[in-house]
Amino acid sequence: MSLSFLFSSTMDQRHNIFIAFLLKGLQYSSAQYNLDVPTKLWAMKHSCVVIPCSYSYSDPKPPSDRITGIWFSSITENTMGPQFINSRTPEIHTSFIGDLSNGNCSIKIHNVQPENSKIYKFRVEMAHFKYSYWSSVWLNISDNPPHPIVIFPNRTTPEATEVTLKCSTVYTCPSDPPDLVWSSLLGQVNVTCIYEGAGVWKVESKQVINTSRKHDGMSISCHANYSSGAKSQVTRRNLSVIYKPEILHKSHCKKNLSAIICECAAVSNPPANITWYHTGINVTQTSGFSIHSSSSGSNMVSSLEGMMMPPGGLWCIASNTQGSVTHILPIYEKPQILPESQCNKKIGAIDCDCVVIANPPAIITWRSTDGNITDISGFSVISSSRGPKMVTRLESAVIPPGGLHCTASNREGSVSQKLSIYGK
Repeated sequence: MSLSFLFSSTMDQRHNIFIAFLLKGLQYSSAQYNLDVPTKLWAMKHSCVVIPCSYSYSDPKPPSDRITGIWFSSITENTMGPQFINSRTPEIHTSFIGDLSNGNCSIKIHNVQPENSKIYKFRVEMAHFKYSYWSSVWLNISDNPPHPIVIFPNRTTPEATEVTLKCSTVYTCPSDPPDLVWSSLLGQVNVTCIYEGAGVWKVESKQVINTSRKHDGMSISCHANYSSGAKSQVTRRNLSVIYKPEILHKSHCKKNLSAIICECAAVSNPPANITWYHTGINVTQTSGFSIHSSSSGSNMVSSLEGMMMPPGGLWCIASNTQGSVTHILPIYEKPQILPESQCNKKIGAIDCDCVVIANPPAIITWRSTDGNITDISGFSVISSSRGPKMVTRLESAVIPPGGLHCTASNREGSVSQKLSIYGK
């Protein structure tokens, strides 16, 4: 074996050892010297912000009082900039909140201002080790709070279903979360605060409600109030609840001299389909009737006109995907004063009856030439009713000059009649 061969072989071994040492050193440095911080972080003006930070170091760390943590601020990522906070120097608006001996380099900035919008880097110093980490945090200060997020059920909700309404927003000051304010409190409210990571917390307000038709179309909003006096914009959503039809009380029929006119009004979601029946027969299969329907939102109105009221009356059925309801329609009539209405003289008294048929029930009043009887002393009035028939009796010791008149009124009109007097 030649000397040149031995020299060449020895040089190759040394070269390989050197390369291996470099690779091992790079791997060791990468694994042991690391800073874990958010890349970007925002905060609201006049609020506080916590910059979460943890650092790694290859050797065992000494106690915190022998470690110095320093944060620097700059306007570019490639420069260190001036010192922002030193763990050895007490500050009013900035403080270390982490334990440096456990690798926690987190800081809290109070009452942040626009000038705090900078890039921040961390350096650690010990007796035998000083190192500036090049990972950085870009802190951006905002004048306006974020908009709250309002979450309702993703689909239209059936009536009598328990649902959860959520309102949430994010913040950076864990000791001072904003207050979430609902425009309407419909159920029990529960508020939770959760750390989302990377220096961001979330506050969430939940309402659990049991839906009803009164909630359909209801506008509900939420906004956030901050201790600094700031107020977020309002986020608004509409509830949508589906429910079976309800036929409204105003549904009725009324007669005039030549026709009968009926109206059936229903409210539902989705809007109802209204059909008409008499004695079990669909009116659309009967000649002599015309039907017209119109809708507005959840309201549906169907009108029917005919020459006469069928025997057994008319009823309407309102149906949608959630169910159906049937309603027999009352017949509204203008009051009629019946012939049996009269006055009867008795010894020392007079009794007068005004007998009226009307729907809705009539209001009956008495008058004489001197004015309304209720304003004149010496008269008593007693009323009774049975269905559409109403009887009002007036008792008095004397008959006013000019006789007595009774007037019956309801929503369809009024009628007045002077009563005949019988007896001696």
